[in-house]
Amino acid sequence: MSIYQDWIVAKAELTRIKEKERKLRDKIEAELRSDQEKYGTVRKDIDGYHFISKVSLRYTLDTKTFLSLESSLSDEDMRAIDFKPVLNVATYKKLPEDSKLRKMVTVVPSAPQLLIEN
Repeated sequence: MSIYQDWIVAKAELTRIKEKERKLRDKIEAELRSDQEKYGTVRKDIDGYHFISKVSLRYTLDTKTFLSLESSLSDEDMRAIDFKPVLNVATYKKLPEDSKLRKMVTVVPSAPQLLIEN
């Protein structure tokens, strides 16, 4: 078998194992948590193992709604919002080489992605 065929087999095995792990994790979560314990940290000793389950809530701000209502928000409301600069990569790439912004941006390569098409 070639290295390419080995990779295809390994990728399929990984996908199968990830799915199996996810299903087992879901079953364990169902056993560890009651309906009243949907979020937060739960610790339980089972079969000689100490299990710690953490389920957090993720909060996101709807930008479109925020922009339409921003002027009506109180100072207290506004203190709950952190503004973080986000780089528009398409516009950034069009900037001249001597742009001051280019000195502030770090560019690193991502992990390679390998896809197979038939």
